[in-house]
Amino acid sequence: MNRGADLGAVAREPVFSRAIRIWGPTFAEEMMSSELRSQIRDTDFRKETSELTRAQIIQPGEHNYLSRQNQRLKLALSLLQAKIINH
Repeated sequence: MNRGADLGAVAREPVFSRAIRIWGPTFAEEMMSSELRSQIRDTDFRKETSELTRAQIIQPGEHNYLSRQNQRLKLALSLLQAKIINH
């Protein structure tokens, strides 16, 4: 092979295959392990962000619901008190 063909073959070789060939399997495994940990962290971050966003959307609705229920209870109590006072 000529030098250009050698360079072309190296350029097309997958990165981890090249790392294994050049630096050995231990280094390549560490690189892959690091990449996998990074992907797991990214996935965890996306999940936590999604759950936080969901909670932030739901929380005002829950607050409004509880507030309305509280108002209804106060109204019911005031009606009962007025009924008791008038009799």
